[in-house]
Amino acid sequence: MPPDGYSGVTRLEDTDFNGTLAVIINNKRFQNKMAAQLNQSNNVCIQAREVGRLIRHSPDLNLTDSELMQYIDIFMDLLSDLKYLVADRKAQEAVDKLNQLKLNTLTITTADITTVLNSAIKEKQQDALEAIKEDTKEAIECIQEKAKASIQHLMNVKDSITNVKTFTCASLNRITASKRSSISEIKCEAKKQKQEIEKTGAKEREKLKQVAGELPQREIKIQATHTTSRREELEENMREDLIKFYRKYYSNIPVSPLVEEHDVPLTDFYVHPPLTSIDMQRKFGQCQDFPKKASIHSYRDVFLRGDGELYKDIYITANAGVGKTSFAKKICMTWCQAHRPTEMVEQTFKSEDINSMKTFEFLFMVSLRDVDTSICDLDNMIESSILHYLARFSRFSRLDLEDILNERACLVLLDGLDEWAHPTSCVRGRRDVHATPHIPARERCTVLTTTRPWKLDVIKLGTSQIDRHIEINELDETSTKELTSNAITVLNRQSLPDQPKTVEDFESATSTLKLDNLRYIPYILLQMICLWFDGKSIGRTKCEIYTNIITLTLSRGLLKIDNKGLPPMRGQNLETTYEIPHCLKSNNICKSHYEVLIGLALLAFKKLFSPKAESNLVFDRSEVLQVI
Repeated sequence: MPPDGYSGVTRLEDTDFNGTLAVIINNKRFQNKMAAQLNQSNNVCIQAREVGRLIRHSPDLNLTDSELMQYIDIFMDLLSDLKYLVADRKAQEAVDKLNQLKLNTLTITTADITTVLNSAIKEKQQDALEAIKEDTKEAIECIQEKAKASIQHLMNVKDSITNVKTFTCASLNRITASKRSSISEIKCEAKKQKQEIEKTGAKEREKLKQVAGELPQREIKIQATHTTSRREELEENMREDLIKFYRKYYSNIPVSPLVEEHDVPLTDFYVHPPLTSIDMQRKFGQCQDFPKKASIHSYRDVFLRGDGELYKDIYITANAGVGKTSFAKKICMTWCQAHRPTEMVEQTFKSEDINSMKTFEFLFMVSLRDVDTSICDLDNMIESSILHYLARFSRFSRLDLEDILNERACLVLLDGLDEWAHPTSCVRGRRDVHATPHIPARERCTVLTTTRPWKLDVIKLGTSQIDRHIEINELDETSTKELTSNAITVLNRQSLPDQPKTVEDFESATSTLKLDNLRYIPYILLQMICLWFDGKSIGRTKCEIYTNIITLTLSRGLLKIDNKGLPPMRGQNLETTYEIPHCLKSNNICKSHYEVLIGLALLAFKKLFSPKAESNLVFDRSEVLQVI
């Protein structure tokens, strides 16, 4: 401990921030709890102690913006130490508050102010009572001393009388006068102390009257505190229920669309795809827009502008099979980890992404493909597809939801805009099926929408409706190998724990194939891995690869309905009616199910080239049954 001001300190409760850091820095046992090297001359604890010293000794108690940002970063680094503090709930709540302070989103509630006022009043009352007790004690001690002196004086007189046999009248008069003088002094001193006590008591009574006069105002504040406490409890309950809901329903993805029943944790399987921001620029005097592209490396690049402000309307586009939904789910899981850390999966998240997601107090993820086709309002979508499924849904009203969306930093994920059409029965009179959902304008709410590129082209958004456009690109060589490794690891765990296959085996099996860019499309790559893992031929050309995928799909479908095959179809007649590709002719399973394949091909053709683009991907089951 530092020698100045800490010599009598023996407990943590009796010291301050500076003293606590001194103990951590100088006690070697704390190295076991810190990832930072405490023996280094400029470790994070020493930096934090220096910041505390600079703030305490600042002559004008002012900081520049750059100094404030630097100091906050140092404190956040200290409280995010990877060995112990990163998993400590109170430390991470402090990091959250610091992050909000940094982004200027920290809210000082009425409860905070009331707590400070109550503490100050209580301290003043305690000081007053202590002052009265101290003055009373001093007065009593003074009176006792005077009385003791008088008694001693009388005893001396008694002794003198005992030793003298003869007294004169003058001697007796002197003794009497001395006694009267002592008694008079005692009375004067007692009167003086009484006046001092009355004076002090009058002052304290005035203070107590002042406090009593403030009681009605305090009652109002207490009522406001109760309201605030209820609101804070409701928000905490909703946040907790959202995290439980997302971790149950959005934390897993299938290894492949062919084996949807084999779900695996998203954190074990997901590979972050390459992202590119697209900013449209128009040169002076020209009508054509020129895209300016830049790589995206973190969630901060996705959600925050260069000045630290949040984007409000973000659109993520990607072609089929690239992973728009998986990308949205990973954002959702990162938010859950930021607000309720789970140590088991901690290493699968980037710390900078966790910090970025702490910016958002609430996250609402809506799968547009699952939304009721009659709903076109954002708040109704959240209420019907999320709130109604939370554990304590009856406690959360529509007004609570609107207050949170308006007053708290919120992120809304709308997944699959291309799989949703605006209802023609819209009560607001919007009849265009390509129109976007009705989204209220809110200061602290960010809406991120995923879609295929064609949808973004047809809705024709104005510059005020989109301020961030990001494209999910196909995988590169590194991410392809990572996804392959993850998929094979999961399949080994489920099927071949004793005889695992390796990435090298897959690379060897596909090295001579003409895969072109197929291996960079996650959807196709995973299906090829499943073919290879099942011991099936992947194929040497695109046609053969697609045929083998169809065959595997049919095989698994037949197993699901517990049927070895459908009744024989009119294969010969269909061969004379349609030109069947050679790859299908040479495959027995496909050959025995021509009618099903031809019907599905006809449906795919009609939907793909339909003028109603909104029905390309999502259509009723009855339409499928009509053609097979």
